[in-house]
Amino acid sequence: MSDDLTLGELARLIERNQVETREGFAAINARLDREYASVSAKVDQAVPLNVYEADKRGTDLRFKNVEDDVASMRSTTRWAIGLCVTALLAVAALIVNLATG
Repeated sequence: MSDDLTLGELARLIERNQVETREGFAAINARLDREYASVSAKVDQAVPLNVYEADKRGTDLRFKNVEDDVASMRSTTRWAIGLCVTALLAVAALIVNLATG
């Protein structure tokens, strides 16, 4: 029977448990308050979805315009090279014609 608790000891254990529980919950609440402030600051910096999608559409359109410009430049370059080759062939044919004739 020496291991049995007295009512006084039991009351002190219950009181200590209540104090530890309150302190634990206070620590949890303080941590949640800090984390909430951190998350809240991040959310405030976030961009709304409709703004993000509009910006993405604008970026996609700018990329499409650049791709179209590059394709146009390539076709213009091919045309210019073809024109130069044709002119060189015409000059070569004229030289051959003048040399033989």
